[in-house]
Amino acid sequence: MLLIYILLIFIIIFLLRIELSRIRFNRKFKNIPGPPSYPIIGNSLFFNPKDIGDYANLINKVSFATKTKLSVFKQNVLVIREPSAVQKILSHHAFFEKPWQFTFFNLPYGLFSAFYPVWKPIRKVTNPAMSQSAVKNMLPVFNKHIDRLCVKIGQHVGRGSFDIENYFVKFGIEQIFETMVGHQFECSEKMKFAFQDALTAMIERLLNVFLYNDTLYKMSNKQKRIDETLKLLGDLFVPVIEERQKIYEDGNKNLLIDELISKHKEDKANWPIELLKENFISILLAVSKFDIINLFLNLFFFYFSRDLRQLQLQLLMQC
Repeated sequence: MLLIYILLIFIIIFLLRIELSRIRFNRKFKNIPGPPSYPIIGNSLFFNPKDIGDYANLINKVSFATKTKLSVFKQNVLVIREPSAVQKILSHHAFFEKPWQFTFFNLPYGLFSAFYPVWKPIRKVTNPAMSQSAVKNMLPVFNKHIDRLCVKIGQHVGRGSFDIENYFVKFGIEQIFETMVGHQFECSEKMKFAFQDALTAMIERLLNVFLYNDTLYKMSNKQKRIDETLKLLGDLFVPVIEERQKIYEDGNKNLLIDELISKHKEDKANWPIELLKENFISILLAVSKFDIINLFLNLFFFYFSRDLRQLQLQLLMQC
């Protein structure tokens, strides 16, 4: 019984510290608009899990003005939507040399999850993959898969409501997989369920302040659910990467995997296959619902970088 009382006292103190921090933050930036305040934890309580699937609605809630103050769980952040200010932030060294990393999953080589020294060379390699010529090569693949998606959806026209998400997940995985590695892949029900379950687990952690603690997170079932999906995706990508490395020809850079292999050969870099594997996994996650999580990660990066916070304050005065 005593242990329960101690735990309750700890939780109350923890929540009060968050609320006091939010109050001080709001007083300091009282001239900057923000969403309605709620007791304890702060503005984060206005989030609804359904908003995660409605990107436009979520953006309007997070940043309904060119400059907005927001309490996201125990962190207080400043959100800026003014294009010129955002450009300065994204190009500032503090944005790239982020000293802190909140890992939703264990992908130390991933473009979206690695520390600066790891992802800097990767970024230089992946940039050409977004060139106009590369996009043109992607379009036929995209059109083929979008036609399939339209046929599937068309079968439900006039037959009442249906769950469109299952079709979009299947479309997304198959289309992105073929676009990146040039390999046709039939997404199974097991893969589709695991993929959706991992994304749900990530969002659940994002919306639960107590799971921000790594120890509590590892004690939950969410890390296990995410790790199982990462293993499935890894088992899918590794044989394809190994086969592509064998048949690669110089000058062939139509696919993202070819860009990475080409750079690997040019620099004679000792890149482990995990680097290629984890980047494909992180890209696959990022271009689905994961863009929402990436948005929140960037907000956290803003908060934890002192240089970036100073830059934000300067830009706020100019907005």
